[in-house]
Amino acid sequence: MIAWSPNEISRFRIKDFGDDGAVVYDIASGDTHAVDALAMELLQMLMERAPRTADSISADLARLLEGETEADVVDAVDRGLAQLQRLGLVLGSAH
Repeated sequence: MIAWSPNEISRFRIKDFGDDGAVVYDIASGDTHAVDALAMELLQMLMERAPRTADSISADLARLLEGETEADVVDAVDRGLAQLQRLGLVLGSAH
């Protein structure tokens, strides 16, 4: 099982637009990225408590996304973590 943690958050500047997502600037590379609202929520969850597994994150997120099926929540968390990992915002390690 993979445990997820934020990656050197001090290297990023984040402008959060709430339901419209966020813009993330990577100081090290000079790249700017658009991040959707769900991925931003996942990052904030990890910044509050890490490391965490995708299952743990999904359980907490399911409480926020009432009416969504468990499969939809798990899929959304997997997509969000993949997006954050591609951008270098989170790291996964074997747990």
